[in-house]
Amino acid sequence: MAPPASRPSQGMKDAVMGVVTALAAKGWAVRRACQLAGVTHASYYRWLSPARPGALPGPAHRDRFQPHALGARERALVLKGLNSDEYGHLSVHQAWHRMFDNGIYLCSLSSFHRIARAAGHHGDRRDQAPRKPRTVPRHQATAPDVLWSWDITTLRGPGRQTLKLYTIIDVYSRFVVSWRVEPIEDKTLAAALIHDAVKTTGAIPDVLHADNGGPMRAGTTRDLLTSLGITASYSRPMVSNDNPYSEALFKTVKYSKEFPGRFDDLEEARAYCAWFFNDYNTAHRHSGLNGYTPESVHTGTATAAHRKRQALLNQHHRYYPERYNHPPVAKTPPTEAWINKPTNPTNLSQTG
Repeated sequence: MAPPASRPSQGMKDAVMGVVTALAAKGWAVRRACQLAGVTHASYYRWLSPARPGALPGPAHRDRFQPHALGARERALVLKGLNSDEYGHLSVHQAWHRMFDNGIYLCSLSSFHRIARAAGHHGDRRDQAPRKPRTVPRHQATAPDVLWSWDITTLRGPGRQTLKLYTIIDVYSRFVVSWRVEPIEDKTLAAALIHDAVKTTGAIPDVLHADNGGPMRAGTTRDLLTSLGITASYSRPMVSNDNPYSEALFKTVKYSKEFPGRFDDLEEARAYCAWFFNDYNTAHRHSGLNGYTPESVHTGTATAAHRKRQALLNQHHRYYPERYNHPPVAKTPPTEAWINKPTNPTNLSQTG
């Protein structure tokens, strides 16, 4: 790093001033003369009219006397209006406009905001009960059929019609254990989805995680989960990443190259989803599973697939050892999957 440049001495200033002044007298532009002398024209003009000895910089603009500023009495009237019974529950914007319409004009809206902000009366001024913090849903799965996640998304149908895609995914293996496409979002259909998943797989998960939608919170759904011995888990309100596996699945569905974007009718949507989820489960190499298919991880056949990959790497290493710094190792599927994995390793999970 270069040392800071020292201030030019008065002798150097005088020499530069002499050169620039002489060139300017011969018709040179001051800016060009300054370039030749190696100084900026701003420095030249500053040296030409130096500040008076002992002069202090003027006050900042906001600290200067403003002859047209609101007086203390006017500011007090603004705060009195903001805190009155009639306007105290309103936002600053609403209070100003309603006072204006009621024949009360004290200052501009921007001044109203400035006075309110200085007095701490800005923002949401409504009386609100303190929001109770929700516990972070935290679950770990180390095997299939321990932790499921489900959600509902919208598909575009003919015209302005929409269809609803219901899915349940196994968090550990990303295997879609159940799905259905219906014309509406309904708690009875949601319960049927869960019942079909349990019946088809023959498995009952410890936890079924969902967001806070109506069908998820419905009594019909909760009663079914209770009767099956499944713990219901819910995302926190206004938290978008508490249900990441279902959200990622829907993104995979809608960003597929084969996805039509819109379906002509309900049957076409069901036919497409039947093809897609079969292909997803059995052929899709999932990045979150180190390239194994959801079905292979769910059924345990990923172990054989891993051995085959490792054998192929070993063979390649024997043929081309110079291409490797060390023997290659094929990745295995992850041994665990989390919803909100704790940063503190001593924090125990809620799911086995």
